[in-house]
Amino acid sequence: MGTPIDIEGDYEEGNPCTRCWGPGKPFGDVPTPKYMVLNVSGVFPCPPNEKNPPNGSWLLTQAEGFPCAWNLTTSNYIMGFGFGVDFTECWIRDIPSDKFWFRGLPEPVCTTFNKNWWSECTPGLFAAGGVVKIGYIKHPIAQKLLLENNLNKQDGTFMQNWLLENGIEVARYANLQTPMCVYVKFDSNLAEMHLEPFGPG
Repeated sequence: MGTPIDIEGDYEEGNPCTRCWGPGKPFGDVPTPKYMVLNVSGVFPCPPNEKNPPNGSWLLTQAEGFPCAWNLTTSNYIMGFGFGVDFTECWIRDIPSDKFWFRGLPEPVCTTFNKNWWSECTPGLFAAGGVVKIGYIKHPIAQKLLLENNLNKQDGTFMQNWLLENGIEVARYANLQTPMCVYVKFDSNLAEMHLEPFGPG
């Protein structure tokens, strides 16, 4: 059995993944989300690979025709997270070389995390280490803002969260390749966006 995903507020509904959502299912009798956040940390390249690893937060979209899978393709990576019949698996591939940055050890179905199959570099490996975890973006307006500003598809996008004293949550999305960051402020009814310059100068 998986661990129920923490949900606060609304989120955009996708097609039903009946393996994990529904009456008596691990994630409860609530709609399956169209978007999932894939949080990647601790992945590192193996020599002679000197590329930047895909650590950070990525917005994955439910796969067409596969309601228990979510994926994303950027200029450098193709990544996916899915719930199989009896397992959970994540994969992240380098597009130019078609080699794996991350290939998850099979976990029980409806598990919200994955560890990399390779924990250490050995001859011939492209990358090793790291864990991934999935979660929801808590409000459909925030999803729309991020999609419109294309931050989710930018390589190197990262996210930070703050909880203010009045209980309001603020999420900051930024990318070192663009001169902008996005602040999204949440309350019980809306998500509000603020843009400001980011980076040197």
